[in-house]
Amino acid sequence: LLERPEFADYWALKWSDLLRVNRRVLGREGAYTYYRWIHDSFAANKPLDQFARELLTAEGPLSESPAGQFYKVVPKPNEMASTVSQVFLGVRIECAQCHHHPWDRWGQNDYFGMQAFFTQVKFKSSPLGEMLTSNGNAATKHPRTGAAVLAHPLGEVEP
Repeated sequence: LLERPEFADYWALKWSDLLRVNRRVLGREGAYTYYRWIHDSFAANKPLDQFARELLTAEGPLSESPAGQFYKVVPKPNEMASTVSQVFLGVRIECAQCHHHPWDRWGQNDYFGMQAFFTQVKFKSSPLGEMLTSNGNAATKHPRTGAAVLAHPLGEVEP
């Protein structure tokens, strides 16, 4: 069953919803190349950790790195932190943006530490088309305290 083309079709459809393939935002070609990358990943039986790594560390021209389209559909660091946490970690951290929930283990530092990973992602124009870059320090500002929060995984101590 895993060898059949329907396997890749089915899982590409599911993951396209999770990763928000959206033709209105990406345009026809962008949505197609992004979907194709997802589909081809399942057709090649790519391990999920490699799939996630390629998606989250995409860089360069979007024409050569279609996984980078993810950053166009979820452009804000706070949305990206919430989406990545829910899709890949199975954790909803939105509440931690405002407070440390009494029944959950995630606090504001966890939320903003996760958000900081995505603050350095930028798009710029190049002769090869739109390019995804990553520059600067992975840090964000805690809105209540004003303190810098460095990027760190959920549940880990800030570096």
